[in-house]
Amino acid sequence: MTGDFPLRLELTAAGTAFAFRRCPPGSFLMGSPLSEPGRDPAETRRRTRLTREFWILETQATQRMWRAVMGSNPSEQVGALLPAEHVSWFDASDFAAALTEIFKFRFWRFALPTEAQWEYACRAGTDSPFYCGRTLDGSLANIDDRGGTTGRYLGRACEVGLYPPNPRGLFDMAGNVWEWCADWRADYPAGDAVDPTGPASGELRVLRGGSWHSVPSRCRSAFRHCDPPEHKHGYVGCRVVLTPNPDAPPDLAEAELSQAPRL
Repeated sequence: MTGDFPLRLELTAAGTAFAFRRCPPGSFLMGSPLSEPGRDPAETRRRTRLTREFWILETQATQRMWRAVMGSNPSEQVGALLPAEHVSWFDASDFAAALTEIFKFRFWRFALPTEAQWEYACRAGTDSPFYCGRTLDGSLANIDDRGGTTGRYLGRACEVGLYPPNPRGLFDMAGNVWEWCADWRADYPAGDAVDPTGPASGELRVLRGGSWHSVPSRCRSAFRHCDPPEHKHGYVGCRVVLTPNPDAPPDLAEAELSQAPRL
């Protein structure tokens, strides 16, 4: 444990640290209420239950991480601790697959988070528009706050971890760069959901969290953006999860992580 934050797992590959925070099984209200300012009709609220724990990268994937895993750096704005950007959904998926191949866990794999996993991790037990409360400004995240209280707008990505984390110890869950999710974009089905993964096919993949180019309302915990999976831009990056294989026995999966290799 670190302070009041959940359990932290640090793996090392090619001399580069990858820190993850544990997200335990649980239920939450996914989406937004009708009264939420800036709400989009696609944010239909529903009770969502996640039955298995997962671990999510503490920061957006940095260029140092990307180079350690992929051997290259696709980013336009270069810096080791800047988020890897200008990556497509396919690139981000390849990054997760490469991590899976490096660590070779028996009961776990690296992946892009599902929408449900991402929002659960972002909210961290909150039900307000933002994990920090009812408002968000440029002192709390790298966003476009030129029309807000601080007037701040960096006009570019910044190094990860410079702004306060959410209650789960995760940095930049609002702003800096958009984060690809695993799901195809579709309206939420009616009724409660258990471990939802989105439709089997589609044309657009989901992005979450907003970016340095986003106004606060587009950085809300429930906000859903989407783009073609081949899309690349300087405000699009990713964050991966370490998630159990569907048939993994919970006790063996937990034991495996307790003996995780440091490569």
